[in-house]
Amino acid sequence: MSEGQDISREYSKLQIRYKQMQNELQLMRKESEDNSIRYSELLKELSQKNEELESLKNNLQNIVIAKTAELIDTAENLRKRDRLLATSSEIAISLLASSENSSSAVSKALKITGDTFKVDRVYIFETHDDASETGEHLMSHRYQWSSEAVKSDMDISKFQNVSCDKLFPRWYKEISAGNSINGLLKEFPLEEQKLFGEHNIISLLIAPIFLHGRFWGFIGVDDCHNERAWNNNEISILAALGSAIAGALIREKTRIELETAKKEAEDAAMEASAATAAKSDFLANMSHEIRTPLNGVIGIIELLSKTDLSDIQKEYITDLNYSSDMLMSLVNNVLDLSKIEAGKLEFEFKPFQLKNMLSGLCNVMKYKAKNKGLELELIIPENIPDFVVGDIFRVRQVLMNLISNSIKFTLKGKIELSLELIEETSDTNLILFNVNDTGIGIPEEKIPLLFEKFSQTDITITRKFGGTGLGLAICKMLVERMGGKIYVKSREGGQGITFSFTLPLEIPEKNMVEHENGILSAWKRPPEVLLAEDNQINRKIAANFLNSFGCNVDCAENGLEASNKFKDKSYDIIFMDMQMPVMDGLEAVRVIRKLEKKTRVPIITLTANAMDTGKTKSEEAGMDDFLTKPIDRKALFSILTKYLGHILEKDETEEIIPETEILSSPADILGIFDRKKAFAFMDNSESLLKELLEYFLTSTPEMIKELTGELEKQDLVSSERIAHTLKGSGRNLAMKKFAETAFELEKNCEAGELEKARSMLHALEHDFNDARKIIIDDEFMK
Repeated sequence: MSEGQDISREYSKLQIRYKQMQNELQLMRKESEDNSIRYSELLKELSQKNEELESLKNNLQNIVIAKTAELIDTAENLRKRDRLLATSSEIAISLLASSENSSSAVSKALKITGDTFKVDRVYIFETHDDASETGEHLMSHRYQWSSEAVKSDMDISKFQNVSCDKLFPRWYKEISAGNSINGLLKEFPLEEQKLFGEHNIISLLIAPIFLHGRFWGFIGVDDCHNERAWNNNEISILAALGSAIAGALIREKTRIELETAKKEAEDAAMEASAATAAKSDFLANMSHEIRTPLNGVIGIIELLSKTDLSDIQKEYITDLNYSSDMLMSLVNNVLDLSKIEAGKLEFEFKPFQLKNMLSGLCNVMKYKAKNKGLELELIIPENIPDFVVGDIFRVRQVLMNLISNSIKFTLKGKIELSLELIEETSDTNLILFNVNDTGIGIPEEKIPLLFEKFSQTDITITRKFGGTGLGLAICKMLVERMGGKIYVKSREGGQGITFSFTLPLEIPEKNMVEHENGILSAWKRPPEVLLAEDNQINRKIAANFLNSFGCNVDCAENGLEASNKFKDKSYDIIFMDMQMPVMDGLEAVRVIRKLEKKTRVPIITLTANAMDTGKTKSEEAGMDDFLTKPIDRKALFSILTKYLGHILEKDETEEIIPETEILSSPADILGIFDRKKAFAFMDNSESLLKELLEYFLTSTPEMIKELTGELEKQDLVSSERIAHTLKGSGRNLAMKKFAETAFELEKNCEAGELEKARSMLHALEHDFNDARKIIIDDEFMK
């Protein structure tokens, strides 16, 4: 019960007693004089009670005045609290919604705080630990606002990385524990008065700032004109304001760090992209530059091997040949690896005959195995589909790598290539390819090293068998890029190893097979074809066409090689180039006709110019028909159906050639390089076109160099042959200008015009450089 209530109750009792006494006095006046004594006592008591009433009345009035003043103060404090809360909310919202930079937003927030608290200065300090080994607690003055009434005399630079332990030990202990520092500066310890006295501070309030439960720093306000006693509302709200401002600073710092990290990541990505592009360009250019002299070395080695050599010289040539092959393999592998890593290795998924491809591959690889006394066996179950959709070039590359690897590491026994249909759906076949050998095997713990780049499991194996350690890494990348997985299992005791990989190969739609392959499904059996052509580009294109028609193709580089192959095998049809080294086409035809027994084999002349004189000589030698170069796919198809109708399932088969739209370029119009036409010559095969363009860029400089030497020796016959080869390459790659210049040079040589031939040689070099620049810069080659 309050003091005012006690006084009020006592006052009421006295009033009641006072009235009773007044009534008694009135009665006594009417009665006799005998009551005079009692009357005097009552009168005295009445006076005493009246004094008590006055005293109680004064006390009660004082209490009312005090309580009224207290209520007024309370109301004012509530209004001040509401104003502070409203300010705190305003600042928090403005900091969150501000699109300005943090410095501007914080400065505004400090000004609002100063105006609301009616102070002269507001500041923010951030604490942090010393990065050195001392571990001191440091603080730095981050932001400040000052009113117009005082100068901005607190130099922020003086309070950077100052030691709390040395200058403010009491402050740090209190505020880090969550307590405030407040009061009149004159009542602070003397050393603190000296530190802040120069700033005219009379009253100050310091409130701690905690973010996510961690002591971050403090916010302070100074009053330089009034002595102030800070209440709890002001202390708690100032702390809340400090946390809101500090939170904004943290967010801004985080935003800047994120932007910086993003910019650094973007810069790093750009640098990495530029580095990758530079590496790819470098490797692409270097591969051409390296291949050019390397092809020259390989060519000279081949020429040397055909001369009369002593046994020791033959041994040297064998070693040179092996080393050059290894070096060329390394160059090709590095280039493939760089393309895969840069994501620039492209895949061509088209329908192809899987079994036919595997048979052709094993026919090629079996000679390599036979040279080591090994057998190469192919096992294809009946449920393996004939036609699948995939990149035939890359599938063949993986298998060739694995088989070559097995041949290398197998000393005796055999290599077996087998297939297994793992899973079959309505549109896809999951096929398992196994390459099994009886070689040296590999320890189980070394298997993880097999697919690492530039890694081999044992240095002694590298010394004995050679290799770069790139082949299996490339196989793994290729298989995974085609959606498959590769595995390896080695048998104990060095009893061989099995490499297996799966590939999901789509089942082509029926119209796709007919559209892409036309005649493929029309043969009773695949035709056996002999192709004799010394120009590698012409040979590759013709073989590609014939393979796409479902033929088994054997290739020869000259007439002598062709006639020797004819001795060992029966062919359904022969395509023979006229101008070849060692033995030309005419002589080779005469030899073949003499070797024939009963059945006459159709022999088709491949020539760049089927003039009547050439036709007569060919017919006299025993040729059956002509096919002009560059070889046209439809014309080749017509020749096949004309002469091989007896092994067709049906009388007529129309070959449908898909058209792929390729935009023309200025280089097309100028006749430097017509990519659209070249693409059509390659049966729309990007991989084949790239392969032949790369070969053209590496082989042509060497051929031009050889041509230069022959012209210097005035050997017009050899010069004519080289010019003829260059003309064929240019025509097949749709380099009209280059081909025409080579043709003029060929005619000059044929006519014995040496000086004109030398003049045309310079033009040919110029045309080649124009084509080379266009090809290298073409995005198609990246």
